[in-house]
Amino acid sequence: MKHPFLLLFLLAVPTLCYGLSTSAHTTDSTDIYENADFLAPLKSGGQQIDAITIQSPDNSLALSVTIYSNKVNYTLSKQGAAVLLPSDLGLQLTDGDLMQEISLTEITTSEKQETISLSFGERPNFASHYKEIRLHLKNKNSLHFQLIFRLSNQGMAFRYHFPETNSRKQLRVQYEHSNFVLADSYTAWGEKYNEQGYTPSAVNNLRSLVPLTLSGSNYSLCINEADNDRFARMGLSGINNSLKTTFLGSTRQHALPLSLPWRYVTVGDSPEDLIDKKEMLYALTAEAFDPKDWDWVKPGNVFRCLNLTTAAALEALDFCADMNIPYMMFDAGWYGLGYGQSKEKNPASNPLEVIAALDMKKITAYAHNKGIGILLYVNKVAWDNYDNQAMFDLYESWGIKGLKLGFVDGYTAAGNQQVYRIIKEAARRKMLINVHDNFRPTGLVHRYPNLMTAEGVRGNEYIGNTGDHTVLIPYTRMLTGATDFTICYLGNDPSYEKPAYLNTTRAHQLAMSIIMYSPLQHIFWYAKPGIYHHPVEVELFTYLPVVWDDFVIVKGEMGQYIGMARKKGNRWFLALLNNSKARNIEVDLDFLNAQKNYQMAIYQDDNKGSVQKSISQIPDNKKLSVSLKSNGGSVVVLYEDTDTLMVDIPEATFTRLAPNPAEDICYLTVATPGRNDIRIWDLNGRKMLEVSPLLTKEPYPLEIGQLAPGTYLVIVTDPHQKKTVLPLVVK
Repeated sequence: MKHPFLLLFLLAVPTLCYGLSTSAHTTDSTDIYENADFLAPLKSGGQQIDAITIQSPDNSLALSVTIYSNKVNYTLSKQGAAVLLPSDLGLQLTDGDLMQEISLTEITTSEKQETISLSFGERPNFASHYKEIRLHLKNKNSLHFQLIFRLSNQGMAFRYHFPETNSRKQLRVQYEHSNFVLADSYTAWGEKYNEQGYTPSAVNNLRSLVPLTLSGSNYSLCINEADNDRFARMGLSGINNSLKTTFLGSTRQHALPLSLPWRYVTVGDSPEDLIDKKEMLYALTAEAFDPKDWDWVKPGNVFRCLNLTTAAALEALDFCADMNIPYMMFDAGWYGLGYGQSKEKNPASNPLEVIAALDMKKITAYAHNKGIGILLYVNKVAWDNYDNQAMFDLYESWGIKGLKLGFVDGYTAAGNQQVYRIIKEAARRKMLINVHDNFRPTGLVHRYPNLMTAEGVRGNEYIGNTGDHTVLIPYTRMLTGATDFTICYLGNDPSYEKPAYLNTTRAHQLAMSIIMYSPLQHIFWYAKPGIYHHPVEVELFTYLPVVWDDFVIVKGEMGQYIGMARKKGNRWFLALLNNSKARNIEVDLDFLNAQKNYQMAIYQDDNKGSVQKSISQIPDNKKLSVSLKSNGGSVVVLYEDTDTLMVDIPEATFTRLAPNPAEDICYLTVATPGRNDIRIWDLNGRKMLEVSPLLTKEPYPLEIGQLAPGTYLVIVTDPHQKKTVLPLVVK
């Protein structure tokens, strides 16, 4: 390891600020399906006008579109087998059915092949290749519109477009009647309400948020929406073997030109194949993007501070600096009336007024000097009731690096527009965004690169979650983008009860930190580092990436377990998550470079409720046998023999203390002479000493006579900002 003693600090220094999140256990306040139009009017298609069929670039999929005088429908097949039977499309506008007495003006086709870059993704780039059909139509009211279809090797998509030159200047869509008529029986892994969790069921009578995953005996499907920053959110309702789109919130009037969000279906040979094809979402939303314009966007880990005092915040920032954590966040309670949902939801809670216990200018200035970015939580009540520009002006004056939006309305057109207005203004101020509660991203990573992550999931704040739930997230919620799962790694101190328990094992939690992709990653959500008594349990977090170069699904069975390997540089991080049934599995390591020699560090559950680590060469047959406990997991870090970051560095290269244990004075010898910052912490997270002497290679005397007998941690930061953490025992 590059800093083998760094993990000791995590073991012993408590989180200086902590608390339970107010966003846990959020539910939808109204029935989002109450006013949905589930049954489209049954009607005759009228006379057939035209039809067209195209093949995907690899010829595996075929899309046929038929135009009638009163409707348009489509079919989809894979390798000659039907996937979707004739499925009608349509919209209900304020003045009636869009498809009444339509005429076809023109059919155009095109094909495009490109490489799409993702600066903060699970892969840096991917290949996109699709064919497009564009139907130019006009209805009886002389309203011109287009139906656009795309077919790629991953699946098909369609959207409605209304050009600017038209019989009207604006319109409102009341209901959408787009259908997906399934040609086979499927198990639907639906989630009816936000943060409810996923339940397998039949399609008939289903009510579900998207993305919706469908697993069948022949194929697996994912139905989702893309490019939605202005419209009501899409849901799905099941009738017999058909799924129909529905709006989950109220719609709005829109000026022309107008393109509705994409509705798309990914077609996989298995649920695991859907994960590999998830980038279809970004292919539909790709835009011109220059990474140099967004070089200020920095992914990283986040430390949450909820002990809302200035002194605690300054100590928390020291902790972040010592742990190389780039962001510290104030969650609920830092402004207005303070902490508690009843206070947060009170319009009198002013986001322009910091609570008396916090000196925000002092805190942010200290953070700036430490190179730590401050993130602030601000909820919907504040955005609704106060001057947003004044809020941004104030936060920008403090040097705030990002915002977490809470309790947003991600269902209605008005609510969705509000969220993206905030995201856009935050980008202008060079602030990152994390959106929580009723919101899910729809692939707009090029339009809004500062939207780093979002919740929209029953995350680890629900401490009762078992592996039966967590193994489903990569197959469901994660198909629509970065997922802030707020991982709650459990400590070893029985007196600490935030949380008192977790139903998943510690190795399961380690594996989630790899599988649950989020460029802003929370790991110790409810914890304080001082509760971790076993170094091996948290060692992984000291060198864990948050964005990746590649990933592969190495093994999986939906609802049972999943194995995913992510690559960063020359290393692979293989993570396995298991449900509540213990099992043994064999993993093929054929994703490794056959020309390289690898070692592996294996982190797995032991028989004492902790984590054990072993290091070995990979098996000659490149097949790894793994035993997974109930609700358990495992992480295997595969690294080349020449990877020095995973190899112990000789002790002589380290900054060191002697004697140790010591009584009144100990001597510090540093590897890098010059101005070194020295801090000593006790095991309760209190800073006991801070000096910044100009050091030579000669031992420097540290006077420790004022320290009570016990164990301390000495953090030394050299002139190059390299940190070394040393345990010190005072006699």
